[in-house]
Amino acid sequence: MAMLIAASEYGDGFLVKAGTELTVWPSNAYEGHSAISLMKNDIRKLPQELVCPKLQNLLLQHNQNICEIPETFFESLNELKVLDFSATSISTLPHSLSLLTNLQALYFDHCRPIRNVSLLGELKKLEILSLSGSCHEELPKEIGNLAKLRMLDITLSTSVMRIPSNLISRLSRLEELYMRYSFKEWGSKVEGEGEETNVRFDELVGLSHLNILEVDIIDAECLPANVSCIPSWEKFYISIAGKKYRPPLSYVLGSLLANHSKVNSRGLELTRTINSFPVGLIVLLPKERSNFGTQSART
Repeated sequence: MAMLIAASEYGDGFLVKAGTELTVWPSNAYEGHSAISLMKNDIRKLPQELVCPKLQNLLLQHNQNICEIPETFFESLNELKVLDFSATSISTLPHSLSLLTNLQALYFDHCRPIRNVSLLGELKKLEILSLSGSCHEELPKEIGNLAKLRMLDITLSTSVMRIPSNLISRLSRLEELYMRYSFKEWGSKVEGEGEETNVRFDELVGLSHLNILEVDIIDAECLPANVSCIPSWEKFYISIAGKKYRPPLSYVLGSLLANHSKVNSRGLELTRTINSFPVGLIVLLPKERSNFGTQSART
């Protein structure tokens, strides 16, 4: 029914062959398409260049055997706004990706370790960036150039050991930040980098538009001692559970099958008493906090 409605309004502008067991790129993809969805197939090779100057949406997620994006693949996709390569085997981003100057949403969830991630800093109109479950040792400083970014998701990216200081504070439009089971060494010194430190938790408190937050912390000492400006977080989940804490297997499996569930309340998970939490942040919690103890605390 959706396809019939789309066809009546947009003609042949949509190419949708989702879950149809395709193994090769369809031959009927042509310049007039504004949306292409080939998700959940078994495509193994992409064309050298996709000549679709009107294309705005390209969905290729869950094609596990796509291992490479040709260097010239994006050269004719100037109008592209949404791109999804989640659950593929992509490991290198082509330089032509930086030509997608109108891209607003980019998804590379559950991919191999991706090189050239710094290229993403060229996508100045990007509003949504999701790298959940992907492997990156460092979130490059170029990500801080994404001045229009509203949502960043690096959930389950357990290999992230470095986020440069002043990176997150530059994302002044950020509204949603998802980092559970990912980076947690806030403010720590970076080995071999002299006095260089990782991003401090203070940078989150200073984001005036941030209203949804999921984050892990090794110890309450990572938190600022005083909070001069109370954050406007509407929903958040903060876990202070130690360096060796690992996500439950059920959470990992669920995230591989579908989008991980986003936080829908306000909560803390503590290994110490709530008294170790800054007063400026405690006031964000409901008044009934009698169940907050040293093991787990949720609202």
